[in-house]
Amino acid sequence: MTYLTFWHYLIFLLLIALFIGSVYYTLRYKDFEKNKPSVIFTFALLTLALMFMASLAIDSYTKEVKLLKFKHRRFYATEQIFYEGIIRNTGNYTVAKVELEIKIINKDTGHQEGRPKYETTVFETFFGRNEKDHRTPIVIMRQTIATDLLPGQTRQFHIAMDYPTYFKGFSVYPRIFAR
Repeated sequence: MTYLTFWHYLIFLLLIALFIGSVYYTLRYKDFEKNKPSVIFTFALLTLALMFMASLAIDSYTKEVKLLKFKHRRFYATEQIFYEGIIRNTGNYTVAKVELEIKIINKDTGHQEGRPKYETTVFETFFGRNEKDHRTPIVIMRQTIATDLLPGQTRQFHIAMDYPTYFKGFSVYPRIFAR
């Protein structure tokens, strides 16, 4: 399947027509004799930027995926966290790729309460810090869980992630990205 929808092609054609019209006007206009290449180059960059922004805007309205029945459980024997759930394409267009981003946060830090997660001292600035003490309180994993998801279609997924051994407990925050 393709990433682009009917709306992508329509906007791209309109922007290309606008670019061709602006180049034609620039070539015919007499005051732009010295600056014609730079003006055309500027129009080309502007058209590419508008195509990119239009593509993002169209995607936000046409690629709609919902996360259903998301569960996680920790398996102590292998020190892993298993995530499972169901995704559903609720839009009217095929989604080429669905990615799940899972962010786990250590409950032992003040990161959840809005406090700074780490503050340096003058001693550490001069003498450095021990690498053992430098443990990130947030772990993020991003994985593709579906491709070519048709409108109305659902799919199950299962993901395993290594559990950071220095965590005292964790909170899970999943996010879905559809392209």
